[in-house]
Amino acid sequence: SQHGEGLSTDEQATVSRLLEEADRALLAQDWSRALELADQALGIDPRYAESHFARGKALMGLGAFDDAETSFSRAIAEDVCPLRASDKINEAILQVAESSGAGLVDFRELLKSTMADLDGHRILGDKFLLDHVHPSVEAHGKLAAALVDEIASLGLLQLPPDWRLITREPVEHEILSRIDAEATSIANKNLSKVLLWAGKNREAEKYLRIADESDLEDWEVYLNAAMAAIRVRQDYEAAFENLDQAIRLRPESARAHDLLGTAYLLTGQIDQAIEAANKAVSLDPNLPSAWNNLSIAYLQANELGRALQAVQKALELDPRSAEALNTQASVLLRLGQSGAALESAQLALSIKGGDFPKAKINAGYALGDLGRYEEARLYFQDAVSTNPDELMARLGLSQTLLLLGQPADAIPHLEKVLELSPGNPAARELRARALLAVTSDS
Repeated sequence: SQHGEGLSTDEQATVSRLLEEADRALLAQDWSRALELADQALGIDPRYAESHFARGKALMGLGAFDDAETSFSRAIAEDVCPLRASDKINEAILQVAESSGAGLVDFRELLKSTMADLDGHRILGDKFLLDHVHPSVEAHGKLAAALVDEIASLGLLQLPPDWRLITREPVEHEILSRIDAEATSIANKNLSKVLLWAGKNREAEKYLRIADESDLEDWEVYLNAAMAAIRVRQDYEAAFENLDQAIRLRPESARAHDLLGTAYLLTGQIDQAIEAANKAVSLDPNLPSAWNNLSIAYLQANELGRALQAVQKALELDPRSAEALNTQASVLLRLGQSGAALESAQLALSIKGGDFPKAKINAGYALGDLGRYEEARLYFQDAVSTNPDELMARLGLSQTLLLLGQPADAIPHLEKVLELSPGNPAARELRARALLAVTSDS
């Protein structure tokens, strides 16, 4: 997906937020809400393929199959990396066949008609496609049979009327017996790795399930399943279970211990996170993400010297790691080195093209410490617009508004923080100060 021309950073961030909400609504099968959110995203940017795809899924859930097919077709048309045949290519094939009098099997129409008979709609998906372009074994079988029928219709082959019934079972047996279960499992695992790399986490889960069904224990399948469980559903129980299996099968895997450290960090188990990250760097001292995880864990344990050493090691290995630069900014802020923290946060933002809310928050706090309140306010506002539920962004924005003499503007942000975190002491203190200032002014 690629945004249309002329969209501001704020508009792009709003589209991303709406699609994240739509994704959660789709998971909850709240189809009407997902449709509403997808339409809002399309109102801002009608060229973004992911929005049309989300809209199609919502319409599928509502049973509006014709409209869903239209949205899916538009998503394909807007795809900036079109690996599949476009409608124009398919139309050209039909026109050439008709004008030349050549034989033709309209494979797309064949599969759509079969879908209509099976499921009551003509939308192609997992039933006949292994991924976004490649037909399944069963779909190839349908194509082969259709080709034989077409060749016969051209008078090039003589067939008995019941040829399909006669040949189906032996042919299926011969074809399926050639399929190597282990090779298929590895192929599905590798496809899941590509999809995880591309950020298509939910699609990756499907191929991990297929790989897992082969009963061939593969440590990478468990590792990738843990990664998908964290990214898609924040299901840490499933992540820990899969990581246990991955480490059982490959105890020397630094990547598995690194991801275990990530899971511990995300669940607030800091001591365990330190242990897992230390294990990862002992197994592979050249793994930047493990050093970054170790730095974050030490930071949360308030061991600032160790945190700084770990993140510096991560940046020695990968100087362009935006995540490590932002971690360094967090450590430097805690050490009172606001100028250096601002440099790290801004470099992280430049590497990410400005799309890094956590770095915006660190930049905001660094600017606040330096007394540059108006600049800090802009960073915090950007972070809040991207993620309205980000507590640190709203707290930073509220504090900055108070310092700018705008207590009334700070109060709604603090009330939102207290709505999300009722016992938050910083928000309660800042709200009291803001209310007192508003009362004094009046």
